[in-house]
Amino acid sequence: MAPTFADFIQSPQFTFFVGQEGKPVVVHAAAVAATSPQLDALVSGGMQESETRCARIEDVRVDDFIRFCEYTYRGDYTVPPWEKVLLGPSYVPGKNEQNDDNGVAPVWDEFPAAQEPPSMECYPQEAPACEEPAAQP
Repeated sequence: MAPTFADFIQSPQFTFFVGQEGKPVVVHAAAVAATSPQLDALVSGGMQESETRCARIEDVRVDDFIRFCEYTYRGDYTVPPWEKVLLGPSYVPGKNEQNDDNGVAPVWDEFPAAQEPPSMECYPQEAPACEEPAAQP
């Protein structure tokens, strides 16, 4: 049987330290565990992270992880807004169908489309206990 919302919010909290800056994001373990067997093992399957109730995910941007968290609770997420960038002097209206006529082009992401998603096998066998990163002065 699928977990209920009450199961989610009554489950223990789990802290992810996300991105290169290690921003703490606290979620309910059951919400994350319901998304995949791998994340279930991470947060509640006896791994060291499930014992310390925290994990580091350095190769994911904070805003992307927040959208993932939104999905774990709602089953949907807010799509990020499009960014527009001004094109250089080589832009010729009508020559590139990806561009609109006012000299701007939508930009989806800063990463190439062919990039592989991060592997969940990035956790070392003996990870050090999680500690909150030191506060920046």
